[in-house]
Amino acid sequence: MILNVIGNVDGDGPNLLEEIIQEDVQSYTSDAAIGEEQQTISTRLEEVSEVVNLILSFVETFVEETKSMDDVYKQLLGKIFQSIAPSTSSLENGASSSSSIEKKASAMENQLDNLLNEEKEAFTPGFLRHVEGECERISGLKKLSPESARMLQILRLIQTRVLEELGKGIGEGAIVLGQLLGYDNTAERMAVLD
Repeated sequence: MILNVIGNVDGDGPNLLEEIIQEDVQSYTSDAAIGEEQQTISTRLEEVSEVVNLILSFVETFVEETKSMDDVYKQLLGKIFQSIAPSTSSLENGASSSSSIEKKASAMENQLDNLLNEEKEAFTPGFLRHVEGECERISGLKKLSPESARMLQILRLIQTRVLEELGKGIGEGAIVLGQLLGYDNTAERMAVLD
């Protein structure tokens, strides 16, 4: 069973594991007496099997946890997209006046602000890495369609807004530090501090 599981991960898995076991058993039994050799091999195979099972258990748990975290990040990103997406009723109305478009945009921005404030605890470094990974995946496409370019732009905007929301709790010192990092000239840095 172990050999089959490892074989599914990598085509050379069973051969590699068999080699490791054979080398280990040979080196372990080279000094053993003839009568003890069979018992030593059996014991050593059990020990190696336990180690392999432990490793497989760890990898399985790691993969399950990673998938679970990825699902949580996707749900959170989905909530953000829903908060900035126009409602279906506004899409059905077709042509709208500029004041009604501004009201809808303002309402969507308020929805996003509320969501970002409510979900602030969920914005972990892992979530930011997830968003960055999505940005890299889209920008790495061989052919970037207009829809993909727009999605990339929206994801970058979400990333910026999340960072802004997280930065609110840091305080004025962090804001000034961020401004200082934007200047290359020492005189400009000193002017910001004054």
